[in-house]
Amino acid sequence: MNQITRNTHQLLHMQIKDAMIKEYCSGNIPENTPCPSMRELVKKFNTSMVTIDKAFKELKKDNIVYSVPQVGTFWGKPKKLTRYNTIGIRFNLASLSYLTPDTYFFNMLRGIEHVLEQHNLNTKLLRYETLDSIDSIRNVNCDGVICTGTYLPVLAAVETFRKLRIPYILLDRPNNDETLNYIEKDSAGNIAGLVDYLAAMGHRKICAIGIKSDLWIEQKLYIGFEEGMKRHGFDSSNSLLLLNDVSTAELQENNASDIIMRHTALIILTPVKNHILEILEYCESRNIKIPEGCSVITLATDTITKGNLTVTSHQITPYEMGIKAAEAITELMNNTSESSPLHIEFPVQIKAGNTTKHPGHIYEQ
Repeated sequence: MNQITRNTHQLLHMQIKDAMIKEYCSGNIPENTPCPSMRELVKKFNTSMVTIDKAFKELKKDNIVYSVPQVGTFWGKPKKLTRYNTIGIRFNLASLSYLTPDTYFFNMLRGIEHVLEQHNLNTKLLRYETLDSIDSIRNVNCDGVICTGTYLPVLAAVETFRKLRIPYILLDRPNNDETLNYIEKDSAGNIAGLVDYLAAMGHRKICAIGIKSDLWIEQKLYIGFEEGMKRHGFDSSNSLLLLNDVSTAELQENNASDIIMRHTALIILTPVKNHILEILEYCESRNIKIPEGCSVITLATDTITKGNLTVTSHQITPYEMGIKAAEAITELMNNTSESSPLHIEFPVQIKAGNTTKHPGHIYEQ
C-alpha cells in the first residue's frame, strides 16, 4: 500500500481508504480474502484505531470490504447469492440409504418439507462428506443449509458458511458456543422443567440416569437436572447416574438399583427406546416397584409401555424439530442484515403416563 502524507488537505482516513483501494485494484488480492487487522494498519500507517475505523466504514460504503459477525473483515463485495430455491439438508448419517420411512431423520425431513413447500423451496439431501471442504460447500448450490450440529467437524463448515454468506441452522450443537445459529430440543431449561413437573406431583426425591458424553447436547441435560433440583432445594448429591452405555451389566456395576431405590421419581435422560426399556427391565428384575411407588419420565418421542406401565414422556417429535428448522432457515434467508445469532428452544412438553401423585419410596423391603 502507498504510504500516506500529512501535508495535504485530504483527510487522513480518506488517504488510507484510497491507498487500500489502489492495492485491492492491483489484482494481487483475491475476493473474499481477509483484510489486514486494524492493529496491523495502525502500525503500518502510524495512526490511530479511530482513523482506521473511519477508513473501513468508507470502504464498506463502496463495497470494497465487507464484515462477517464474529469472523472478520474481507476484501471485495460479497458475491450476490444466486437463488436456487433450494435448501440443503445434511443429516448425521453415514449413508442416505438409512433415511427410510418411520426413522427419526425421515420424520424430521417431512416437517422440513412441509414448511419449505409453502415457501416454494425445494430440499436437497447432502451426503455425509459434503460439508468437509470449502470447495464442496461452494458447490452445494443451495440458498441455505440445515445440518446436524452434534457432528464436531461441522464447526469448520460453519466458518465457511459465514464467509460465503450461506444461512445455516444447526440441529443441536456440539459445544457451548453462543455465536452459532441453533435449535435445541432437550435444553437445560426443559430438563429443569421436568423436575418442576415432578415436584408439583409431590415428589421430593428425584434421580436421573444419563449417558457419559463430552458433547454439549448431553451435558446440558445434566446441567438442567441439577439446576431444577437446586431451584426446589432438593438434595442432588448421589442423584445423577451417568453410564458409559445402557446395559444390564453397566447398571449393575454402578449400583443403579441402590440409587433408584433411594428416590421416588426417575428421569431417564435419553430418547432411545431400547435404552429406556433396558432400564425398566432392570428395575423389574430387581423388584423395584414401578409404577406403584414411582414416577418415570423419559425423553422419548413415542409412547413407551412396559407391562402395566406407560411412562410419562417429554414428547418433542422429530417432525416438530423439522418444522422449527425450516421456519428458522427461511427467517435467516429473509434477514440479510447483520443480527444476533438465532437461538431456538422448545418449551417443555409433557405427555403423562402413570405418573403417581404421591411421594413414596420406589422399593419396599
